[in-house]
Amino acid sequence: MNRSFSSLASASLCAGLLVAAGCSKPDETTAPPAGKEPAVTGAFDAGELLQTADAPDADASKALVTVDGSVLTYGEADAMVRRMLLSQGAPEAQLDAILMQMGGAMRERVADQFIVSTLLKNESAARQIEVTDDEVAGAMSNLASRLPPGTDLATALADMGVTLEQVQKDVRDNERIRKLYEAETSSIPPATEAEIAAYYDEHADQFTQDDEVTARHILIGSRDEDAAKKAEAKSKAEALRKQLIEGADFAALAAEHSDCPSKSDGGSLGSFGRGRMVPAFETAAFALETNAISEVVETPFGFHIIQVTDRQAGGKASLESVREKLASQLTAQKRNEVFEQVIEGLRAKATIVQDQPEPPPALEPDDPVLDAEAVDAPATDVAPEPEAAEAAQPAADLTTPPAEAPAAL
Repeated sequence: MNRSFSSLASASLCAGLLVAAGCSKPDETTAPPAGKEPAVTGAFDAGELLQTADAPDADASKALVTVDGSVLTYGEADAMVRRMLLSQGAPEAQLDAILMQMGGAMRERVADQFIVSTLLKNESAARQIEVTDDEVAGAMSNLASRLPPGTDLATALADMGVTLEQVQKDVRDNERIRKLYEAETSSIPPATEAEIAAYYDEHADQFTQDDEVTARHILIGSRDEDAAKKAEAKSKAEALRKQLIEGADFAALAAEHSDCPSKSDGGSLGSFGRGRMVPAFETAAFALETNAISEVVETPFGFHIIQVTDRQAGGKASLESVREKLASQLTAQKRNEVFEQVIEGLRAKATIVQDQPEPPPALEPDDPVLDAEAVDAPATDVAPEPEAAEAAQPAADLTTPPAEAPAAL
């Protein structure tokens, strides 16, 4: 297994509020409220369920992994998995089915996160790294300020079945680990101009962007309906288009009539490039003049009226425009590589015992699997979901160790 700092330490450091809630061992008295769906902070992708066989049952009290005497049981690991799934928007009613399909793989991931987290917390304690109450209060305030709009800390904690005391403990642990990270990496020199230029030249594709449009639409839904209903939907769309041509407010009509979730934002779909929308929609959008109203466009979702409000020409970003961000990311990469060595050194010295259950049987072709569509609802009726890594970004950072490597800018 590739135990890069980015994939392990970021999880063990609890990079977001809801993930952080799962980093400490769960309190049996604070299970998520029954029947209450959590606030969704990211899109849940169930695609990998289709490739995973059922996870074998395990004794909840049995130790999954022990690190220098600290124990994570199967029951505690499963509770942490549930919290992570909820934080990514998985429907609460389907958690048991998801765990049956991919529980083994997710337990392994949680176990590795627990190992790294425990090693770092123990090392922080051994070095007597202190965190003041004021530092905890500041981190909690920062956490609350970075929650999604309309979500307060108390609501987020209640949705996850996590107490304030648990999160404060996690925050204190995370602050200790952040200070450990700084102590081990602060002497690493920043990325040089030569390193920045070399990365820019060698990864040109990361800095090249295709043409994009910013658009909004009104959708009159008509999926798999008979000819009469489709004709009725098209007629309604034509009538709405006529109103728009005559000067009606696009956002108001979208809010009142559109069948797309984007109606809550005036029909806005944001900016997108080619390949993101269904073909008929894409063709119409990229052919439109800015601010023009399209003809009624039919797609498998129904009938659309589209307006392009802005255009962004494609091309390669200049080195100057990305220099600052690239320098930060390359410096972070160098620091993370050093901290990974610290983690591996701690791992080598620790006594780690991990249970190795019998591997599950191979999934037969006719075995039932969880329907991915049941848990992976698209954000709109036209645009596909964002990439999983982007969609599942946590709501608020608790720690400062940066991302693993330069991403496409």
